[in-house]
Amino acid sequence: FIDRAGNTGVDSLDNSTDDNTTTSGPQTILVDNESLTIDNITIVSNNPYDNQSAKPGDNITVTVKCNKLCDNVTITIDGITYPASPAPDKPDNKTWVVEITALDNMTNGDVPISVTAKDPVGNTDGPDNSTKDGSKVTFDSIPPVLDNLTIYSDNFYDNKTWAKVSDNV
Repeated sequence: FIDRAGNTGVDSLDNSTDDNTTTSGPQTILVDNESLTIDNITIVSNNPYDNQSAKPGDNITVTVKCNKLCDNVTITIDGITYPASPAPDKPDNKTWVVEITALDNMTNGDVPISVTAKDPVGNTDGPDNSTKDGSKVTFDSIPPVLDNLTIYSDNFYDNKTWAKVSDNV
């Protein structure tokens, strides 16, 4: 058989006879006419103060949703590629997730991501380098430094450099 583009098909059921003629009977060929698209990409962290910020030790999660069944999704985070897993709470194999722990050596700033998806018949989408919902995570491994710190008290008798119980500092 030949498809509309002129590609010769392969009989994966081995229905040929010794004389290269095809056996009779109904045959079914499934054609996937639906292209694969990455519908949604989100990124969040588990930072307790802001899920759009991460420091070393925080988890960063990237979630990808495709328009149809996928069997291979890869997600690159800060230059390292990870195989995604189907989301455990979405058994449709359309939603995939990667969770990593942020390390000291990650690049400070917005965490760069790239997503590529493939369906069971080989259709692909990507690389897609941005979230679809505007989410982002900013990584910061630089500890804050206090500079020119001055402490005052409201002690009435000593020019604000001493404090006693019940004074405000």
